[in-house]
Amino acid sequence: MSVKIKKVNQSSFAEEIGLEDNDIILKINGKDIADFLDVSFYSADEKLAIEVLRGKKKLVISGEKETEEPLGIELEDHTCRECVNNCIFCFIDQMPKGLRETLYIKDDDYAYSFIFGNYITLTNLNPTMLDKIISMKITPLYISVHTTNPVLRKQMMRYKQDLDILDVLKKLASGGIEYHTQLVLVPGMNDGAELEKSLKDLTSPELSTIGIGVVPVGLTKHRTALNNLPLYTKEQSLEVITIIDQHKEKFPAVYASDEFFIKAELPIPEKEYYGDFEEIENGIGMVRTMLDTWEYEKTLFAEYIKEDVQKDLLFITGVSAQHYLSKIVAELNTLIAPYKAEVKVIINKFMGPSATVCGLLTFEDITAQINLKENQIPVFSQDIFNTEGLTLDNFDSNYIKNVLERDILIVSPMFEDWEIDERINNEI
Repeated sequence: MSVKIKKVNQSSFAEEIGLEDNDIILKINGKDIADFLDVSFYSADEKLAIEVLRGKKKLVISGEKETEEPLGIELEDHTCRECVNNCIFCFIDQMPKGLRETLYIKDDDYAYSFIFGNYITLTNLNPTMLDKIISMKITPLYISVHTTNPVLRKQMMRYKQDLDILDVLKKLASGGIEYHTQLVLVPGMNDGAELEKSLKDLTSPELSTIGIGVVPVGLTKHRTALNNLPLYTKEQSLEVITIIDQHKEKFPAVYASDEFFIKAELPIPEKEYYGDFEEIENGIGMVRTMLDTWEYEKTLFAEYIKEDVQKDLLFITGVSAQHYLSKIVAELNTLIAPYKAEVKVIINKFMGPSATVCGLLTFEDITAQINLKENQIPVFSQDIFNTEGLTLDNFDSNYIKNVLERDILIVSPMFEDWEIDERINNEI
């Protein structure tokens, strides 16, 4: 167990005591170091004895610093702990070949759960690791439960060991660890009575659950070698929402995802339903946030279109958001005359028609289905791009602008900001 220093920052405490680039940290104050969380936690002490491997030689480098003073080092990229399950609904198993390598990583790392809010299953942790989480107070975590029935959970997630998730959650709770939880529902498996049991268990005072997000299984057309799973119907979605509402009376922090309301053809709840919107990255409260932010920002956005863009707009979206975006665009058209806006719904042929969210659209599908007019600028949701600015099929905005032969307008999915991405002539 160790981590490697990629860079020692100039004028830092690490440089002062003699740490160097490429040193491998083995221990801090006698504690084994396995990842960046260990380094951050154990280096918080004032007096430090850092055991490193430099080349083939072990050294102990000591020093004393202020409690809040950072070491001043950059570590090599963390090696993500990957999932050991074989879930019947795993979305990564439904991804076609040839996409970005990072899309195939089955992240199940408690460090990333703590830092980034990624959901983990706890099935790849041994008792020592659980004790470490408790002793280091790595809280809150984000945990994929799916069902509290241990037999059903093993059947759905197909892990090899016997594991009662409630026992693990109780141990974490007794150690002061709080957690957001997630239930991915498969029709006829972990909904109905099983959902009622899971919600009752997760809201028990023996646990330290601070949120429960309930989302429907996501399916693509690339399931030829996988279990044949059904999608939720309107009636089944209504049943799920009803069960959640019954438990919400006693535990307000249980939420149905936006997709259940869309499938049930019910209005999106008001903002009070979503608490502090802590489950928004899980598709819970995104539509409400978009609608409310639009109300706040619409005048500024309209002015931006009339003064800076001065073109007609073509909003590109997936099937699930079309109803709400169409309402926004209808109102926008009353504010931006003489310019006009319209919505283009893209059918996801790459992933299959059941993949309806904007974030799963490819540029291949977009460019095949739009027909831009002469004075029209396409409006892309930021969701279409990853943090590196690439679409699902690996195209960046420069490529897109050249193919479309025009600028593009990129808007955040919640209408919080927007910016024209201008085309540079003769770009390569």
